[in-house]
Amino acid sequence: MNRYAAVLVLLLAAAPVIAQEPPEKKDPSAKPKVTVDLICEMLRIGIEEDQIISYLDRVAWPEHLEERDLLKVSRAGGGRKLQGRLYARLEVRSEPERLSRLFERFDGKVPQGPSYSLLRPKGYRVTRRSKDFRRVEFSENDVAGWFRGTRYFVWFIDAGAWESGNETAVARIAMRAVSGRMESGGLTVTPAEEEKLTGRKKKAGYPFFHALATDEKTRLRGMLGLTVRIMPKSKTLVIMGFIAPVSEEALAITEATQRLGDMVGTLRVEAP
Repeated sequence: MNRYAAVLVLLLAAAPVIAQEPPEKKDPSAKPKVTVDLICEMLRIGIEEDQIISYLDRVAWPEHLEERDLLKVSRAGGGRKLQGRLYARLEVRSEPERLSRLFERFDGKVPQGPSYSLLRPKGYRVTRRSKDFRRVEFSENDVAGWFRGTRYFVWFIDAGAWESGNETAVARIAMRAVSGRMESGGLTVTPAEEEKLTGRKKKAGYPFFHALATDEKTRLRGMLGLTVRIMPKSKTLVIMGFIAPVSEEALAITEATQRLGDMVGTLRVEAP
């Protein structure tokens, strides 16, 4: 681990129908209509999630999705991957409209440091901020204890020698440091997994590390998710992430992951 890595760690201290009449001729080019109810039925009879996703990619995804449809899929046993693909297809008329429906703009500045503009989920407010203004946390409610609700966090750090393209290495170090802090606070954290985080337009991908954690006192479970952007013009390293509760009927994990993708993709940082 180089000295910048060490400094970083320290800074982080389908159902069939029987026809009664002769079937009508079908257009051979027409694709069958796929509904959320069909997806739920596939899940209930035990078809694997990857097989369902592959089928939907070949045939068609449901149209005109609403958030309650995602809840139905979750209750039927749909996992985070399938929910995420459906979440990306929620019914909206335009990208600006979608963002304005889900987010509010938040502007800030680090004293003698960069200024920034980011999106924060609607209804979330600043519940914690470090004395040097480099760490900001948003949540709907400031209830004490782990996994009582979803929290988003953003940290601004001098990039030092880190350059754009090193995001995965930095994210791995940051994830190790944050997991260690959680474990020292009495939580059990699973080994981190790595994926790619994308916004709705999927033009860019960011490293995404995530791990499940359990509060040994309350036995509540949640997920830590984290990504990194290195902004070369402002020489700023930005760590963004969330801590969200795990619940059988809640879409907190899927929602938090998708919204983090929007937040990191629209982040703006300017040099002082």
